[in-house]
Parts: sequence; structure tokens; C-alpha cells
Amino acid sequence: MRTHALRLGVVLFAGALVAGLGLAAADPVAAQQAVSCDETLEVDIPETQDAMLSELRALEGSPGMEAYSEFELIRSQAVLGIQAGEFTPTDRERTAGVIRVLYSFEQAHSCLETGEYRAALEAANETEQLVADLPGEQGAHFRAVADVGLLRFYEVAGGELLGLGEQQEVTPDRIETFSLAATAFRQAGAVDRFSQLSARLEEIEREFTDDMARVDDSIAAAEEFADECEDCDSVGAILTT
Repeated sequence: MRTHALRLGVVLFAGALVAGLGLAAADPVAAQQAVSCDETLEVDIPETQDAMLSELRALEGSPGMEAYSEFELIRSQAVLGIQAGEFTPTDRERTAGVIRVLYSFEQAHSCLETGEYRAALEAANETEQLVADLPGEQGAHFRAVADVGLLRFYEVAGGELLGLGEQQEVTPDRIETFSLAATAFRQAGAVDRFSQLSARLEEIEREFTDDMARVDDSIAAAEEFADECEDCDSVGAILTT
């Protein structure tokens, strides 16, 4: 975690220096592709270098990039990479991967903002897998930066889910929400919060199982009594017999 933070600090400093050099005149910017929690994300990857540049620029200022500077840094560095000299097949592959990563994270952030927590965690997991596939030394650099952002995202999601679970009164709903929160804390590397919530979750599940067993026993006893009650032609008669 510390290593990731140090790497991010170095990259931020380098990015600031590069930004001070100025960029080429901006080409027309493409419209940002839509993301939805209700649908599988399908990203259309541009074929040309200029179209990829336009696609990356379209993501500037998007909610996910605004909220998580780590992914904005990846986006801006990918823009610089396209503009800096030769654009090799490896560069093209990596840039296509970066576009997928950014849209995947944008979906994760959108789902989190709308309370679609399971979809948010699934999209974040997909982002993590896409980041792992980025090729080359620059891809490894982007992975280090993205890791910092994803750890923060998972911890934020876990905190929101924990708060939601505290407010829920229906035990199965609370169990489901706390389970998602525990998953998020595990992904965030928040060992203490994960351990504490896991222990609490086990206690809630055990109590719920015991309560359900007592209910089942009561129902079985009532059914047995009703079967043996020859003179009981109503619920009231059963209760007063």
C-alpha cells in the first residue's frame, strides 16, 4: 500500500512537469460512451490513433475521473503517450486496454453512486482484471496507479454498505449487505475491518439460524397438535383447547 502511494506521488509529480510543457492543439472530442448498471459493459474501441485520442479526451471530467484522481492520471498519461512520437502495436494494445479500464471503472463508480452495490463491486473486479492485462512497462506503471484507486474505491464501498446494513431491520437483508461489505473490505486490504465484520456476520447468521430453527419447531408442534385435536374446528378452538 505504501509502495503504491509512493509510486503515485512520483507519477503525479512527473505528470505535473509534463503538463507544464504544453500539449498539441486539441482535436475534436468524441462523445463519451454510455455506461449502465443494468447492462453488460461493451466498449467500442476506436481503430485509429486519432480516434483513440479523441475517446480518451471524451472521458476527461467524467464523474469517475473526477472522484478518483488515480484514474484521471492514467487517462491523462495515456493521452500523452499517444502524442509522444511513434505509436507502436504495443502502444495501441495498451491504449485500447486503458480505454476499457476507464469505462469499466466509470461503470463501477456510477453503480456505487446509485446504490447498486453488487454491480459496483462486480464492475470494480472487472476493472482489476482489465488492468492486470495491460502490456509493457507502462502497463505495469498503470497497474500500480490503478491499484491505489481501486483500494480506495473498495474501502468507500465497504463503508457505505456497513452503514446501510446498520439501518436494515430484516435479518436476511442485513446478512446480505454485511456480506457485501465484508467482501469490499477484503478487496480493499482493510484486514481489521474485514475481520471484525466477518466475526459479527457469523454471530448474526448463527442467531438467525437458531431463531429459524425455533420457529420451525413451533410450527411443527402446532401442526402436530392440530392433527391430534379432534374437536378443534377453528384456530380459536385450537388455542383454547
